Amino acid sequence: MFDVNLFGPMQMVHHFHDMIIRAAGTIVNIGSIGGVVPASYNASKAALHHWSNTLRLEMSPFNVKVITVSSTIFSMSSGF
Repeated sequence: MFDVNLFGPMQMVHHFHDMIIRAAGTIVNIGSIGGVVPASYNASKAALHHWSNTLRLEMSPFNVKVITVSSTIFSMSSGF
């Protein structure tokens, strides 16, 4: 889980770091409400959540925004 939920986003930012800064872009990480609720699966989502907060502080001098989207469980009336 850590490879996909944390290390993947970290590698993407590492590889595109200079390009993101030049463009004063926005980094969007897809988290989960599980990142703030204790459970074994949620450790990788919690790590992503906290890493994103740190990255937000480090990138702010470069006018780069870091957004973490934390979804929760939902259902749609259409059944999808």
